[in-house]
Amino acid sequence: MKIGDNKLFILSVCLNVVFLLLGTAFVIKKGGVSWVMSKVAPTAAEVQKPPYYFDKTSQFDILPQKEGAIVFVGDSLTDGVEWSELFANSNIINRGINKVTTQGILEMVSSIADDSPSKIFLMVGTNDLDQSVENETTKNNYKNIIEEIQKKSPATKIYIQSMLPINNELNGSKVSSETIVELNTYLKNLSSDYDNCEFIDLYPHFQVNGQMNTDYTNDGTHLNGQGYLLWKEQIQDFVNG
Repeated sequence: MKIGDNKLFILSVCLNVVFLLLGTAFVIKKGGVSWVMSKVAPTAAEVQKPPYYFDKTSQFDILPQKEGAIVFVGDSLTDGVEWSELFANSNIINRGINKVTTQGILEMVSSIADDSPSKIFLMVGTNDLDQSVENETTKNNYKNIIEEIQKKSPATKIYIQSMLPINNELNGSKVSSETIVELNTYLKNLSSDYDNCEFIDLYPHFQVNGQMNTDYTNDGTHLNGQGYLLWKEQIQDFVNG
């Protein structure tokens, strides 16, 4: 290989590394550029749903149907504990998915409602904020989630649980406490617009000066055992009632 050809080859390799990330690859030759492969970039919804989402939803699809269950629905905070053991109640099932957004919940909630649960406890939205999803999109998704449940299973009691605070120093997130409080205020007002839907404000119990109390978290976002015990304490009357 001549020196000039070698330089072109190295340049081709370097540029392919960059452009493969964008979904396009090419080869540089003397006298021009040859395009050899391209693919369509993933949609925004696909980017928001990691492989774990599809792993979990496929598991949900094969599990036995359980009508009249109490279902916990949400992201990693919901996914992170064994609710049936925490409440010593075998009628509770967990439909939490790590990193899920409101869009992901909207796409799976119909199958949950098909089983006519007695109660649904919903908490989701942190990943929307982390991924800079437009607030209006998050709000509309919440409305559509509630309406989909009520269309499929009107007798199901829906509990909208407020988003929890985060601790910016621990997790490095730039999501502000004001943004979380604003969304929680919207959720409170939204819940009042629907029959058989109730808002549970968990936020004040977990925050200190707008930040997640470090007694309840190790990373600033997720809960430790004491955090889940506090969560249980705040909702146990709704679960058992």
